[in-house]
Amino acid sequence: MSHSLNTNVSGNDFKASLFRKKSIADIIQHSTEGDGAANGMRRTLTVVDLTALGIAAIIGAGIFSTIGQASFHGGPGVVFLFIFTAIACGFSAFCYAEFASQLPVSGSAYTYAYASLGELLAWVIGWDLLMEYAIGNIAVAISWSEYFMSLLKGYGISFPPYFATDYLTAVRGHEAVREVLSHGVAFADLATKDISSAQVTAYTAFETAPRIFGLPMIANLPALGVVILVTWVVYIGIQESKRVSNLMVLLKLFVLALVIALGAFYVKPANWTPFMPNGVSGVLKGVSGVFFAYIGFDAISTTAEECKNPQRDLPRAMMYALVICTVLYILVALVLTGMVPYTKLGVADPLAFVFGPDGAHVNWIAGVIAVSAVIALFSVLLVFQLGQPRIWMAMSRDGLLPKIFSELHPKHRTPWFSTIVTGVLVGVPCLFMNLTEVTDLTSIGTLAAFLLVCIGVLTMDPRRPGVEGQFRMPYIDSRWIFPAIVLVTVGVVYAMSPESITGFLHDFRHPEWDVLKHRLPLLAYLIGIVWLLVLSFRHRLSLIPVLGCFTTGYLMTELGWVNWTRFGVWLAVGLAIYFLYSYRHSKLALTKNTMSSAGVIFLTITSLLTFSARAGVVPERTPSGILLDSSWKRSVYDFSVKNSLHPSWGLAHSERDYQVAAELLKSEGKVVDKDVLFAAAFLHDIGGLPPFSKAGVDHAIRSVEIAKPMLEKWGFPSSKWPGVKDVILGHTYYGPKPSSDLGVAFREADVLDFMGSIGIARILAVTEEGPKPSAILEPGVEMLMRFRREFPLMLTTPAAKAMGRSRAREMDEFFLQLKRESFGGRVL
Repeated sequence: MSHSLNTNVSGNDFKASLFRKKSIADIIQHSTEGDGAANGMRRTLTVVDLTALGIAAIIGAGIFSTIGQASFHGGPGVVFLFIFTAIACGFSAFCYAEFASQLPVSGSAYTYAYASLGELLAWVIGWDLLMEYAIGNIAVAISWSEYFMSLLKGYGISFPPYFATDYLTAVRGHEAVREVLSHGVAFADLATKDISSAQVTAYTAFETAPRIFGLPMIANLPALGVVILVTWVVYIGIQESKRVSNLMVLLKLFVLALVIALGAFYVKPANWTPFMPNGVSGVLKGVSGVFFAYIGFDAISTTAEECKNPQRDLPRAMMYALVICTVLYILVALVLTGMVPYTKLGVADPLAFVFGPDGAHVNWIAGVIAVSAVIALFSVLLVFQLGQPRIWMAMSRDGLLPKIFSELHPKHRTPWFSTIVTGVLVGVPCLFMNLTEVTDLTSIGTLAAFLLVCIGVLTMDPRRPGVEGQFRMPYIDSRWIFPAIVLVTVGVVYAMSPESITGFLHDFRHPEWDVLKHRLPLLAYLIGIVWLLVLSFRHRLSLIPVLGCFTTGYLMTELGWVNWTRFGVWLAVGLAIYFLYSYRHSKLALTKNTMSSAGVIFLTITSLLTFSARAGVVPERTPSGILLDSSWKRSVYDFSVKNSLHPSWGLAHSERDYQVAAELLKSEGKVVDKDVLFAAAFLHDIGGLPPFSKAGVDHAIRSVEIAKPMLEKWGFPSSKWPGVKDVILGHTYYGPKPSSDLGVAFREADVLDFMGSIGIARILAVTEEGPKPSAILEPGVEMLMRFRREFPLMLTTPAAKAMGRSRAREMDEFFLQLKRESFGGRVL
């Protein structure tokens, strides 16, 4: 059927469709469709395997290269940056862990955003994760190639430089060397003119490369080769991937332990003084490199469908991996800055350097470090190549990518097409792309994903009851604590580096674009913090995700205007793909009609502005006019909006029950306790909905268990709780009758909601498809006929009986017309 349509889509429908969400129940159901021994992904990963995957992803290029540049700028004080970055990642890890426990499916941050922020922002995160995994893997593959070539060189094995250098590096190196040579400098004297050995290698590669039609044939073949190898390992299955990863993690940890233990004997404490030679600003210069060293812990969550116990093991593995790697990073940083002065650490291979001629003169360990670097980077490639296909698989399940992206290999049970596409998208650019162009882009994309995951957790009610077996981060009210943290942070920054604040203010007194553009990320961050302070005060947001936004947002400001520009271009390309394909093919599409491109662009901008302005704000009235005149009512309604998503027992059903029960009581001249009715109406079915339902426990009893602690926290009058309990326990058709007039009215309102036109709609909305097409309607129609016979007999009050007779007539007319249209009664 064609998806191209007319332009008669209303702006409101379009705005709603941009932020349409998938319920937690739907996400879990879709992930398990066909899940079995024959069709599903194999669940083989334990907490040890997951922790190993996290360590494999985190410990890579960061500890073997970028730690040197960070130490060069910050001195021994770089350990504070590692601690700060670990704390920032820790806040995000808590948010990932909570989502991963509730949604143990592939897709990582993309899936979490779909459930909490809506489709458009979910797509943005999915597109960001492509930067983290695919583009980040390009950087790792290029780094692996450099270490691999150094290892071969150490064993006397030569390899043509034009087949181990990317094209951009060769061109730039050739231009730099040729410029110096043009001034009469001898080739042997290039080192005296600030020409590095890497530039000389690039020049040689360009000069000696074979040419076809005058074009030099330059390509990074080792990088391509390792990508092909990793793609094959991932393609054949998770069992094989985890064995390779676990083995390499053990080797890496052994080598790092050796470096720390051996290096400790060569530490000179005098090298740690001064501890922060370049102040706070010097330490912060290493933000990009240090954060790059932490990228990867979130990759654990992409393997949720292959975990034996994802709710328990995913959160634990994330925390274990983050803590282990942070301790290792701090120890390595202290050893490096203690063995040699920090001013000597601005090299690409700092671990090997400190044991070389300029350091401890322990030359044999340099070869060991080279081998470990090759192993470390290979394991990072393995984990990222494992994660990206599973994100595409999740997006394909939702219709945002073609169906082939979610197809599993019949033998290996892996997303075969997604794996191959990932290999191509990583392998081909490795041949010609430069390392510098992709590293920072990876960091900003990952930070954006972390930030949106934290925001996603903030949209959930932090005081909702926990579900047995699921991880829940502790709730800490941020209303007063977060402002205090902001004030203390500003005070500390001003005390340690006053020029950072005065310089920022000074730049705005000279509004030249070339100056101001570099301050825009920080200005946007400060505006966001003010907004977050307001929301924290008004809605008592949970402190941990608030601090996640606070810290990751700041790290993004340190990545520079150029990276923000590239990030903006990347997002623009992603949004173009979304509106040209994904929006039309989404399984949550509200309509199959589209609108003009100009209308899409206009409504997208206005929708984003509206979403930003209304985020975290609860309306004053419900759609049917129920007044939300207290903070506890707003909390109950906000909770119901986010969790009562069932098509038949969801938010609309609760609102109808409230209105009908109130009408029944008024018709009999009885007083309506609106507080009791409101609390009971919007919470009476929550115990039967995922993730709150509990096997073997009646949904009314479970609803009471959930409602009581929540209402206490939200400030509901405790004296009215017995009335709420009576209404909830008495609303079921099969249970004991309620003792209060309100309970009787609510029970009859609940019965009436399964009669008439609304009852027909509710039943057919949840009717499962039969074993054959002719049976599609039968389960629902049979249930409707039973309700028509039995439910009028449950009504006791005159007003309810009168309303029941009217609705019964509507059902009779429906059955009669259905029989006429079913040609002989195949359905009836």
